[in-house]
Amino acid sequence: PAPAPVPVPAPAPPPADFPGPPPASGYPAGVSPFSAAPPAPAPVPVTAHAGAYQPPAPVAAPAQAPAQTLAQAQAPSAAPPPLPAPVPATALAHAACPPPPPQVQGPGPPPAPTPAPAPPVQGPAGHQSSSGFKPFNPPQGIAGRYYHADFEVYAGEKMGLQLGYGEYGALVVKEVKEHGVAATRWNSRCSATYPEDRIRVADYLLTVGKTDNASMYAELKKLCETGGDMFLVLWRPPTPP
Repeated sequence: PAPAPVPVPAPAPPPADFPGPPPASGYPAGVSPFSAAPPAPAPVPVTAHAGAYQPPAPVAAPAQAPAQTLAQAQAPSAAPPPLPAPVPATALAHAACPPPPPQVQGPGPPPAPTPAPAPPVQGPAGHQSSSGFKPFNPPQGIAGRYYHADFEVYAGEKMGLQLGYGEYGALVVKEVKEHGVAATRWNSRCSATYPEDRIRVADYLLTVGKTDNASMYAELKKLCETGGDMFLVLWRPPTPP
């Protein structure tokens, strides 16, 4: 058998003072928007401040200035004074840059002493080298032979070479001493080892140590007086056929 239905309790009635829901039209019950005009609003009560209001006082018109003052104000002003003429740029430059004060010249430093001329170097056979010495300059096409001589010279020993000015410049050997001189020891050693390096007549002397100018003859004399190592660079012209 089906179950018996559950009894639903009935809703409680509203209280006696409940006005109920408002009508759908929004107006009070019994009033229709088409039956009569809506009631007029209640008048606003007049407060005590309303009687105390005073209207603003009228604004007084400004006082009119005297006719003489107005005439002075409306009268045209006097013409401005003319501008001064422009000053040329050259005059402005001279005015802005005054000339410098004159400079007083002092006595100045004393002039440097002129050095005394150096004594002339004596060349071969007592001639001055400045009149006959020329740099070595062989003509083109001449294939000579360069060699050197390196030997020791004792203090006070003679060199054993008579020199003169060469045709191609520098110094040329005019004579070679054979006994008791420094050149003899060099030639004797070369005769036993390499005869081509013997110093011969007509050979050109190009340098004495590091000297390759007119002072070569003086350098030779100095080494013979003080002694030391002698290093000579010589040139031998080709043998004529």
